Amino acid sequence: MWQQFTNTFMDLSDLISVKGRSELLPIVGFSITTGHVWRLDSTSLKFRRNHVLPFSDEQNQPQSKLLRAVVSQPCSKDMVTMMLSLSRQQRQRCRPLEEVLVELLLMAMSRSEDGDEMTAENKILWEHLSSQLVFFVLYQFARFPGLVRLLHDKAIY
Repeated sequence: MWQQFTNTFMDLSDLISVKGRSELLPIVGFSITTGHVWRLDSTSLKFRRNHVLPFSDEQNQPQSKLLRAVVSQPCSKDMVTMMLSLSRQQRQRCRPLEEVLVELLLMAMSRSEDGDEMTAENKILWEHLSSQLVFFVLYQFARFPGLVRLLHDKAIY
């Protein structure tokens, strides 16, 4: 009976949420003014909810694909910190961010192994990743030992 009652609010939750938002990806630089739409919980990477409504399952899933897409774009440091509500003064660790950085590192490593010489595309990718790593480790949103441990664990398996 309770389940039926809560399911009556599904239409309302569809009305106040963006359909297919889990499939949309922001463009860094243009989406920073509407950043509240992309806010994620920094521990679970799920969209933040201000309402206690029965949202669809796709909107309650972790959005690691969204974070990966934003981190891989140039000049995305401010948007990532805004999306995850990270403060430069608090310096809190964000484990999901570490996991995304390691996934991007592994992707860059596999791209570099495929070719014999360093292409311009690979060079730009490595410069971007090193810039992201320095920023996130400097402000302690990601910890270097944690990154190395994750990289070791994922590279072996």
